[in-house]
Amino acid sequence: MSTRRVVTAMATLLLLLLVQPVAQADEPLPLCASCGGANDSDVAGAGEDLQVTFKHGRSDHVPNRPGPDNVYRPEITTWDTIEESAVPTCYGNRGPNADVMCMAAATACAADDQVQFWIYHQVTHHEVGKPDVVGPWTKEPGSYCLGPDDPGPDNGVAQAFAFVQSEFARLPLPRIAPKVEPAPKALVNVPTVFSAGSADAVHFTRSFGAFTFDITAKPQTWTWHYGEGEPDPHTGPGTPGDPDDTSHTYTKAGTYKNVYVAVTWGGTFTVTGSSEVFPIRGTATVSSPRTQVDVRQARSQLVR
Repeated sequence: MSTRRVVTAMATLLLLLLVQPVAQADEPLPLCASCGGANDSDVAGAGEDLQVTFKHGRSDHVPNRPGPDNVYRPEITTWDTIEESAVPTCYGNRGPNADVMCMAAATACAADDQVQFWIYHQVTHHEVGKPDVVGPWTKEPGSYCLGPDDPGPDNGVAQAFAFVQSEFARLPLPRIAPKVEPAPKALVNVPTVFSAGSADAVHFTRSFGAFTFDITAKPQTWTWHYGEGEPDPHTGPGTPGDPDDTSHTYTKAGTYKNVYVAVTWGGTFTVTGSSEVFPIRGTATVSSPRTQVDVRQARSQLVR
């Protein structure tokens, strides 16, 4: 073999080495045991425990990927590029760029701020002086739980749904002052009745990117703090004048400070364009303004 051929072969080998992907530290994302909604039996990977990893937002087993910086040297004449799409695991989402959202995708993952996705990729082959060869979209096996900060293709759905979950804790939910009876002073050994507003829901609208969310918040529990003893949880706001609903009996006269009720709210939300109702996966607790209860000793008096 001539010296010129040896040098050419070595140069070709060097170029091939340059276009190989740089090894990265892989961080496996959690996979769900099943994909999509009910009756979705034709989904690839359904019911399987497939250990597919993600690398810088790209599936790691697609061959001939360029380096992570996507910088190509001018002497390289052929290469492949990858386009990827994250699709919520909802029945009817068939193919890349589908954006139907459903309960299955919103609640399948363990973390509150994650959404379950299928991942599709498309390989385009480039060669200098020739038309690009665009390959078909291919679905990765299994499914991926992605949150707003996870690597992956365009993750706007996960970011939007994580936003509405976290936004619930920041809503200006009502702080209802407790009502105490009898007033202005309660009596020793006589039930003091407490109440705080109603169990009515309140509504809010929030937007994130192209998504508009209608949020419904509804009180779930009222936990009373009477200034003594243990907290007393109830599933209703209390009924004014009804000692059989929410009441407390003080056994000593005095002024009981730091009396309040903590109301825990749950919620649901809808997305504009969809009739599906999604759960808020956390709760928000709002404490009422503090008040005090003055308790006096009842005295008997002889009436002639």
